Amino acid sequence: MAKESLAKMMKEREQEWNKTISEYKQENENYRKEAEKCRIDIDVYKKLVGKLKRDLEIYKNDGEEFRKGVERVREESEYCKAVNDRYKKELDENKKLIDRYNNCLLYTSPSPRDLSTSRMPSSACKKKKKKK
Repeated sequence: MAKESLAKMMKEREQEWNKTISEYKQENENYRKEAEKCRIDIDVYKKLVGKLKRDLEIYKNDGEEFRKGVERVREESEYCKAVNDRYKKELDENKKLIDRYNNCLLYTSPSPRDLSTSRMPSSACKKKKKKK
C-alpha cells in the first residue's frame, strides 16, 4: 500500500506540476502577446515621434521663412514711406511754386494801343487785322 500511495501521491504531484506548468505557459504566452503589443506600440510611438520631429523642423523652417518675409515687408514698407515722404515734400514745394506763379499776372493778349506789335501768335494777329 505504501507503494501505491506513493505512486498516487507522485501522480497527483505530477498533475499539479503539469497544471502549474500549463498555467505558467499560458501566462508566459499572455506576457509574450502583451510584450509584442508593447513593442508594436513602441514602434508606432517612435514613428510618431520621428514624424513630430520632422514636422517641428518644417514648422521651424517655415517660421524662419515667415520671419524673413515679415522683415522684407517691413523694409519695403519703410522704403515706400521714404519715397512717399519725398514725393509729399516735392508736391509741397511744387504747390508753393504754383502759388507763387499764380499770383503773377502774365498778360499776353495784344495791347489795344498797339495792334502791330502783338505778342499773340501770327495767325491770331492776321485774324484780328482781317476783322478791321
